[in-house]
Amino acid sequence: MTEVRQVLRLLLRILLLPLRLVRLVLLAHRYRRMTVTDPVAYYDMLEAFSLTGGVTNDLLCRLLNHPRQVFSHTGLLGAPNSADIEVLITELQHKGYLVFPSLLDEKTCDELTRFALSISGVANAMDEGEAHQPPSGIYRREKPTSTKFHYDASRILENHNVQKLLVDNSLLSLIQGYLGSLPIVDIVTMWWTSAFKSSPDCEAAQSWHFDMDRPKWLKVFFYLTDVGPENGPHSFIEGTHRRFGIPFALRSKGYVRLTDEEISNHFTKERIVQMTGKRGTVIVEDTRGLHKGMPVITGDRLILQFEYCVSLYGGKLPLLRFPVSEGDSFRRQRAETPDVFEAFE
Repeated sequence: MTEVRQVLRLLLRILLLPLRLVRLVLLAHRYRRMTVTDPVAYYDMLEAFSLTGGVTNDLLCRLLNHPRQVFSHTGLLGAPNSADIEVLITELQHKGYLVFPSLLDEKTCDELTRFALSISGVANAMDEGEAHQPPSGIYRREKPTSTKFHYDASRILENHNVQKLLVDNSLLSLIQGYLGSLPIVDIVTMWWTSAFKSSPDCEAAQSWHFDMDRPKWLKVFFYLTDVGPENGPHSFIEGTHRRFGIPFALRSKGYVRLTDEEISNHFTKERIVQMTGKRGTVIVEDTRGLHKGMPVITGDRLILQFEYCVSLYGGKLPLLRFPVSEGDSFRRQRAETPDVFEAFE
């Protein structure tokens, strides 16, 4: 009886899909005029992805993208020419992720780590339902009290190293080439993952899942500590970011966490990439593909993460705040391309 109900529920979802698609397009046109996302649109976008495998995301990108701007190629990637950038974009399009050929410098890693250890943050709730410490405080590496410990975006953005990385022109050029649109910054976050418990914690994103807050986006991960096999490497299933890259049997479950067993039923081990790396490793990834963080067995892991998207249409995320003290590169980029900072207030 349960299987019959599941089949009937799926058939109903398929029958309702044309209605959802029409509403999705109409609400996208409305967004272009008013820049306000109807909450229904977000759920329609999720449901449409589950059933169409990304076709509707591509349609929304055509409706909502921003005109491209000219960025210098100089920055984290060195000084590549346009052909070099295109090679990197092609690799990103094929695999769904890209590990930068060079590391973030030691000085910046040191300064960001010291910064993270000097400001107050918040211990995340865990699967058990609570974090075992007060809601704010300084992270203690020698005695963690939760699996994940994160910082407020407004506090992170006050750091001039963060500001400089956020507007790195080689990074913006690469991301714009992949998105086909001016990139909009909509997430700035930083967190520690510890060996507080060895079993996977869903609240710390340690089960397989895909992201779906925007029609199209890229995330950038900066490893600020060495990440070996036992330090919680980020994991990704190559190619699952593409249209129909996630099998229908998994997509049709909706926006849920997936087990290792479910994944092994559909993908070979060769497709699963565990991204170990030295501190300073930079990873760019289309997290529409299936991914997760492995549990930390020993030590801890500090990550700085940015998200750049085509449009703010989709899920309702907290707006970012402009820092009180702006570095020169941040101030200059804000003046040259204000639309990059559409998610700031």
